Amino acid sequence: MKSLVIAALTSVTVLAVSCQEEFPLTPEQRIEQLAKSHLIFGNAPGISVGTFQNGQRRYYNYGSRSATANEPVNERTIYEIASVSKTFTAYLVADLSLQGRLSLDDSANKFLPPALRLPSKEGTPILIKHLLNHTSGLKRDIDFTGLPQTDYTEAQLADYLKTSTLNFVPGSEFSYSNLGFDVLASIAQIVAGKSYEAQLEERMLRPMKMAATYATDALPSSDNTATGYLGKKKIAHYKHTSVSTGAGAVKSNVDDLLTYVEFAMNSTPSETSQVFDLVQRPTFTIRSGTEIGLSWIKSGKNLYFHNGGFPGYSSVIIFDQAKKTAVVLLANGGPINTTQTAFDILKLLE
Repeated sequence: MKSLVIAALTSVTVLAVSCQEEFPLTPEQRIEQLAKSHLIFGNAPGISVGTFQNGQRRYYNYGSRSATANEPVNERTIYEIASVSKTFTAYLVADLSLQGRLSLDDSANKFLPPALRLPSKEGTPILIKHLLNHTSGLKRDIDFTGLPQTDYTEAQLADYLKTSTLNFVPGSEFSYSNLGFDVLASIAQIVAGKSYEAQLEERMLRPMKMAATYATDALPSSDNTATGYLGKKKIAHYKHTSVSTGAGAVKSNVDDLLTYVEFAMNSTPSETSQVFDLVQRPTFTIRSGTEIGLSWIKSGKNLYFHNGGFPGYSSVIIFDQAKKTAVVLLANGGPINTTQTAFDILKLLE
């Protein structure tokens, strides 16, 4: 029986391959195939993809906003974008740098209150740029047992920092840190004298006309919001305190994020160009062929990307700066490997 099953599967595989050779899939059909694979394997109830090529946007939406109701997702469905939020935080800090209100080579402690002072190692302090390119030596997350990573207070952060130590000398190694970007958001709020949400609105969302993007805990008035799932478990939208916004507080949709990436690629000259040039400029070599700017990872000569994942949500933005081609992918399940899917879609476009 086992040999018959294997033979049958082999026949189906050969037939599928021969059919694909005889009737090759169009890029659009292949994108659908790649995106739907996450739905087929139960990774997420819904997935939204947006592409930008030759000045044109295209949208590919599959599945639903909820696993329990037929509510189709679309390019305006709001998702948690998780760590893609770090590129927004980096933009705000780079903007403050270009305004002359801080320097990337400043010690982070220059701007932090005594209770939130960061440790040093071997006499080397953590600089602003070390936080931005994940070379600070800080741990990935605050290791409070049972405490959600989005829900800690300034007092709890202060208690944690009193006894924390660095994993390595700042600037010497790459090690991803959510905590580092939460500290960056606190620095941005102190330097600007405004909340993270207010800065985001003033310096990014209004100038770029991203009306559906926000970083508050309140859900938008629209009911077009994706519910997150970890397997079959429903996940609520995350709440963030004033000291836990920088690593992953932003919510958005594919349509707004394509607007964002168009500005990032400088497709349209604007006042934002100088800031995006700064955040994309490599500051540290992670390994051969892979560098990091201010949050954005650079792969090869022209590819930039950042992904994100919370329990319940997955996200990725990838763009080719030279070819002005981009992919945005959001899913209400995970974290799952949507990054490879986005890279595969980008290859299809090229």
